[in-house]
Amino acid sequence: METLFENQFTLTQEDAREITKVGAQGYRRFSLMLIFLCSLFPIYYVVVWGLDGYVITTWVIVLAWLFILRAQVLRKQTTNFYRQQLVLHNHNPIVKTTTMFDECMEVYSSNGAKLTVHYDQITFVKKTAHFMIIFYEKAVIVPVKQSEFSKGTPEEFESFLLKKGVKVK
Repeated sequence: METLFENQFTLTQEDAREITKVGAQGYRRFSLMLIFLCSLFPIYYVVVWGLDGYVITTWVIVLAWLFILRAQVLRKQTTNFYRQQLVLHNHNPIVKTTTMFDECMEVYSSNGAKLTVHYDQITFVKKTAHFMIIFYEKAVIVPVKQSEFSKGTPEEFESFLLKKGVKVK
């Protein structure tokens, strides 16, 4: 098999934060919807029943608390993800290598783990500032750092994925 693209990077805490944001996107949308819905109640209360300072103050505190809770959950998810990766790699540097062939991709981790990803089983690819995050079978996230291609370019890889019928967002 001929190697079409190759990518290798060392996972850092900042990388883990960016990857976790994408992985937790469903939670983030749900929490924003919940906060929005909670903000409607005091508006309704003021319009229907008149201005009451205690109700407004209470709901401002509740909304602030929900925003803080949302940020804390994301921070905890990031920390847990990075710690889990460190433990799986025996507290050694976390090096992820992805080699792309015409039929599939092979993802190697510095702890010896290997994953073969077939293009027809990729749900979609989400592009961020520094990564192309591949969602495989709706359960596995494969990060590919855009600045770390040793063979090929991110633009060529994106074009290749589109030709394979993969959605890139």
